Amino acid sequence: MLFQPVVDYDPYLLYKRLWDFLLVVVFATFEFFEKSFKAFYQRYNFVMEKIVGKIFPPWVTPNGISVFRAFLFLPVLILLLLDFQIPAFVLFVFAAYLDSVDGLLARSRKMLTEFGAAIDALMDKVFFVCLIVPLIFLMDFTNTGIFYPALAFSSLTLIVPVEIWLAIVRWQDYKKFSANNDSKCLIKAGMSGKIKFLLEMCGLGAFILAYPNPESNFSLLGSFFIILSAPFAYRSLISKLNARS
Repeated sequence: MLFQPVVDYDPYLLYKRLWDFLLVVVFATFEFFEKSFKAFYQRYNFVMEKIVGKIFPPWVTPNGISVFRAFLFLPVLILLLLDFQIPAFVLFVFAAYLDSVDGLLARSRKMLTEFGAAIDALMDKVFFVCLIVPLIFLMDFTNTGIFYPALAFSSLTLIVPVEIWLAIVRWQDYKKFSANNDSKCLIKAGMSGKIKFLLEMCGLGAFILAYPNPESNFSLLGSFFIILSAPFAYRSLISKLNARS
């Protein structure tokens, strides 16, 4: 051939396609993880609703459990400051598990209310934020270099603002519902929110076991779980904001 066809070549085309492929894989992984978790969560609720309803006496209320759980962050921190690391971790696990108990108790007693759902969501945020912030700041970063504090504080700044934003959005939606009795302004926590909370609790537990050493493997694991929870947190926030439109 005397003349070769001129083809415009985009040097960044390969990178664009790789990026698109990566996004597809990430979102497909999220969807698979959420569906798998949903199946387990539904079976767990079915079994535990019957058990929880028989364990607690009538004077124990779901909202009371939510508020009680939230403020357990204080004795956990006190135990850590007193160098009782294992008791602090055990108390933390107990508090984290109570997050599912209040909902199970409300369903078993037919006491599900929008106020209770709002309080449960807000108390989750209080417990997490009021524990993760001082826990990171109390770590001993002396002579650790820049990597460990950068990783810990990056995970902190990545998740705490979105948790505060989620709390504000959830309470605004509840107030709007109360004023207008409009169920369209409410959106219940989806699987993204529940997976987010589970990953956050795993991260918090790892940080408690690492305290006060930011160079331990538990500290790295804690940062990993917190960073991993961020996409689910942002997805949960976006779904709530989209529900308003």
